[in-house]
Amino acid sequence: MFVTLEPQEKVVLPIHYNHIVQGFIYHSIDEGLAERLHNQGYVSGGRTFRMFAYSRLMGHFKINREAGKIVFTDAIRLVLSSPIVEFCESLATNLLRYHEVRLGNHIVRVKAIEAKQYQIDENTVQVRTLSPVVAYSTLNRPDGRKYTCYFQPGESDFEHIVRQNIIKKAQLLHGDEALFNKSISVTRMGQSRMQIVNYKGTIVKGYTSTLELKGSHLLLQTALDCGLGSKNAQGFGCIVLVNKKNNPCR
Repeated sequence: MFVTLEPQEKVVLPIHYNHIVQGFIYHSIDEGLAERLHNQGYVSGGRTFRMFAYSRLMGHFKINREAGKIVFTDAIRLVLSSPIVEFCESLATNLLRYHEVRLGNHIVRVKAIEAKQYQIDENTVQVRTLSPVVAYSTLNRPDGRKYTCYFQPGESDFEHIVRQNIIKKAQLLHGDEALFNKSISVTRMGQSRMQIVNYKGTIVKGYTSTLELKGSHLLLQTALDCGLGSKNAQGFGCIVLVNKKNNPCR
């Protein structure tokens, strides 16, 4: 889903605004669905998945690092993806009904919504990240304290974590039987760039890059619909197919 928001004035947000966009999304879907996704989600192997992802805000902006602010001066575009039909329908219906919505401390007009579903029928696709992909492990120090180790595209741990994440999401959507003998590989194409985000006081490291995904149609579709890696509902791992015109997301 491709959403265009038109501000009535300049929109000033903190540079680390992921939680604001997340709040905008939860407030734009039906209350019962929002509570279900936020409080329960979909659980597999002790991990909780919300089954939606979204991009960084796109448009003309200026950054004031001294003040810790980002200022959007024109239309703002946002890409969202999800395999959950109820989520997509609720979001589109409510945005069209409200016409105006709150983004942080600003009221913005819903200028346009474009929804498009793309079915993957290839074994290999190239994708571009619209928000950083997060792959991490929680490890123990010698003194017993825990710390988080983040991995980047090109590292074997990154591919392993992202691959297992996709498989778990697909299992939730389709069941274990549908994944028999299915696999997926994740390969970096060119350079990747680290993005450090402060999400509600927690520092998260993710990477933007162009990636090649190779595997079964089912797993590739899951990656496109749900997002890559962890913390998708916190604003990470939204991807778009490369060289697919007018296909911002499902």
